Amino acid sequence: MAQATSSELSPAVRREPDRNLALDLLRVTEAAAMAVGRWVGRRDKDGADAAAAAAMVTVDDLVSGDDAFFVMTGITDGELLHGVRYGRDRAVTESLMIRSRSGTIRQVRSTHHLDRLGRYSIVDYRHATGGRGPGSTA
Repeated sequence: MAQATSSELSPAVRREPDRNLALDLLRVTEAAAMAVGRWVGRRDKDGADAAAAAAMVTVDDLVSGDDAFFVMTGITDGELLHGVRYGRDRAVTESLMIRSRSGTIRQVRSTHHLDRLGRYSIVDYRHATGGRGPGSTA
């Protein structure tokens, strides 16, 4: 069976995005930050969280359409995900992926083998593992 070329695909499959999602994300983040700014110094985390949530309104204000994806990976510990955890020769990360069309929510825990990454990466992972990473003698 021959594969279809891009010129044979219907316009519905190749349609151009009608919005810049990065700008939408920036606008929502800015609205939340502005709302929280009024709570600085009040020692009321719940009130600040509520103000931020109210400013963001709804997911539809952030992303419209019937097939949007959202992906995040924890760098530091947060309410939804753990941050990166370093071991002797590995790093463990958690990611969350959401697809609007199917309603699928995936939470993924990944193990990154630093000795393998060290073979082709220019990043020296030893600093993140306290000197116990790939190539160390500790």
